[in-house]
Amino acid sequence: MAASNSITDITGCIIHDRYQLVEMLGCGSYGIVYKAIDLEVEDDSDNIVALKIMLLADQSDDDLATIEREVIMHSAASGIDGIVTLIDSFDDEMWCCIVMQYCNGGDLFDQSITKQAYVRNDELLRKAFLSLVDAVQACHELGIAHRDLKPENVFTSEDGSRCFLGDFSHATNEPMVCDFGVGTRKYMSPECIGKITHQQPYDPYLSDIWSLGIILCTMVAGGNPWKRATYSDARFCQFLADPDFLYNTFPMSAGAQDIIQGLLSPCPDARTSLPVLREAIFSLDTFFRVPPAYDSDLEFKVEYVVPEQIYGDSRQRTDTVVIRIENAGGDVEPESAYTIMALEIDILCGAPEPGVRAPWDCSAGSAMDVDVDVDDGSPCSSSRDDGKPGVFVLDRPVATDITAHVLCDEAMAEV
Repeated sequence: MAASNSITDITGCIIHDRYQLVEMLGCGSYGIVYKAIDLEVEDDSDNIVALKIMLLADQSDDDLATIEREVIMHSAASGIDGIVTLIDSFDDEMWCCIVMQYCNGGDLFDQSITKQAYVRNDELLRKAFLSLVDAVQACHELGIAHRDLKPENVFTSEDGSRCFLGDFSHATNEPMVCDFGVGTRKYMSPECIGKITHQQPYDPYLSDIWSLGIILCTMVAGGNPWKRATYSDARFCQFLADPDFLYNTFPMSAGAQDIIQGLLSPCPDARTSLPVLREAIFSLDTFFRVPPAYDSDLEFKVEYVVPEQIYGDSRQRTDTVVIRIENAGGDVEPESAYTIMALEIDILCGAPEPGVRAPWDCSAGSAMDVDVDVDDGSPCSSSRDDGKPGVFVLDRPVATDITAHVLCDEAMAEV
């Protein structure tokens, strides 16, 4: 359905002799949402609403049924704490309009992805996600499965601490469903996609729980763990094969990984129930991996040797830079893999005078890859504090022995 593509921007118009459209907030496959002023409400602090306009003309029967279902399901859930309130609805032969509560914090995508509001903010994340869990549980207890849980369909208070669930266009009250690919791909459960399960009927309420797991991972990590839950997605396959994939990939705590894994069980019946999830979220100390504490910046000692290599008819030297953390102490735990990207690295040259330094030739670019000899080869990166030569500021701790191999040209080898 491409209803939104057929609707011209009508900002400034007055709809139904009552709602003046002041700003387009967004558009989707089923319509356009505007910020509007309710002209019948005199209080300026309470007269802002969200108005969704959906085109009815020339739509298929299935699309018309989807629009009707959204109005019915949203009306049934409206009034529940944590659900966007449906204020009014009206239609004619051309249009269907839904007037809703306006949430001035935008949507959860903007808060968690664009603003990264929840990263390293345990209490804000806890409050926001618990409010979403409560809203989904209230819908389930009412007999409504949302089926399109994603950050774009969750709206927030201005400070991001409360969530309000909206967009019931895919909602159902059926206990089992047989339609696949419903919702948004990144947040779909394997059984909703249907490729792994060979399109067997599935429980949409348990599929909602999977979507909550992806949303929680997004709020903690500031990004999605994979594109789709199918065997064709390499990151999803890594998740299935490695119990610590989330912990090793994102800066989340072991406790947060345990909670998310419980929501993302490939077996729907094994997924954590919403009451148990609420208790786990409430009692979790932190969602984030605690960085190691250091008394001072990590300092790296550089050793430099120049063994000669022969390449065809020319002689070149392979410079070996050995970097060791001098003051790491016992707080540094070796990681399984790291590639450090340094903007500019001053290294000791090969001249007899050990105190002489030569600037690194970065003619191929401003960064040098420092490859670490490790077990699994998964890359990470760390940036250097430009004001302190030889000192790196690490996002995560690294192994205490690192060896880099840099190929020098003949001009460099002559020093």
